[in-house]
Amino acid sequence: SISGFMLTACSEGGASDSDNVNRIFQWGADNPTYLTSRAKPSEVVDPTGIGVGGAPGGEIIVFGGKALITDSSGAVSELDDDDEIAVIGVMSNFQADYTTVTTDTVGCEDDLADYLDDIVGDDEVDRLAVFLIRGTFSSIDYAVEAGVIEDTPIFSIEDVSGTMVGYKSPYYFGDDTFVVENITVGIAEFPWHVHFISDDETIMGHVRECEIDPGNDVEIALANIFDLQLNYQD
Repeated sequence: SISGFMLTACSEGGASDSDNVNRIFQWGADNPTYLTSRAKPSEVVDPTGIGVGGAPGGEIIVFGGKALITDSSGAVSELDDDDEIAVIGVMSNFQADYTTVTTDTVGCEDDLADYLDDIVGDDEVDRLAVFLIRGTFSSIDYAVEAGVIEDTPIFSIEDVSGTMVGYKSPYYFGDDTFVVENITVGIAEFPWHVHFISDDETIMGHVRECEIDPGNDVEIALANIFDLQLNYQD
C-alpha cells in the first residue's frame, strides 16, 4: 500500500561525491543488546548535520546544530558532554537528492517504507538515505525511552506541527533474528528509523506509528559515505 506523491525536484546523477556531503558517521549499532559506543555529545553534534540515536537516558535527535534528549516523562532537554550515548548516526552537510510534497495521508506502519522507496526509485532503493518530513501530523505514537522492546511505554499526540528525521535503511542493515513490530534491528533499523521533534521542541521521541498529513515537505539525501564505529561499552 502506498500513498500518492509528486516530485517537485530531483537531482540527476545523485549527490556530490565530496567527503563532506551526505556523509554518515554512526557510533554503535541499533540493536540495544549489541555493540554500543563511547561517543560524547561534542563528537556527534554537527552544525550542518542531522541524525537520530539513543542513550540510557532516552531518545536523541541531532537537528538545528544541537543534540536533544528525552527523559522517561517525555521532557526534552539538550545533551551535555557528561551524557552517555549508546548509538547514534549523523549525516553531515545534508543535501537533498529528492524533494517532494505529500499529496495524501501517509501512515508509518502501512505506507512509509514503500513511500520512501518509490521516491528514490529502483536504482537507489538499496542505498542508505536520511530523510526529513516537515509539516503537520494528524497523529504520532512515540517512545521516549531508548531501546526497541515490546513493553516500552508509548506516548500519543494529535494534530502537531514539527519535523520527522529518519533513516531509510536497506535490507542488509537489518538482522531478521531481532524483529519488533515489523522493524528488523541490526546495524540500523530496517526499513526505517524515525524520530519526531515538534516545532517548539517540547515533544520528541522515537516514532512507532503516525499519520503524516498531505502538504508536508519531504527531503531525502542518499548517503555517499558510511562510517561505522563499534566499541564494546565498558
